[in-house]
Amino acid sequence: MINLHRGGSKLGVNKDDGLIISQKKFVLDMLKDYKIANMSSFSSSLDPAFKLHAKEGTPLTEPLFYRKLIGRLNFLTNTRMDISYSV
Repeated sequence: MINLHRGGSKLGVNKDDGLIISQKKFVLDMLKDYKIANMSSFSSSLDPAFKLHAKEGTPLTEPLFYRKLIGRLNFLTNTRMDISYSV
């Protein structure tokens, strides 16, 4: 297997069987960036029918921080169908 580094992500190539793409580094970096790498999983008690409204509550102090997280999670759900239900 040959490791190619492109754009900060690792791409694994197996010449005999075709192309293997791994997003392990992307996910591990995301977990480290948001300081959740050592946390265990848990279920959320948020009601899926609960409606969120833009004008309620206090504004976020760092909205870019959360926008980046949502962007990364959207990327994963579009490229990894096996985890799209969990996210």
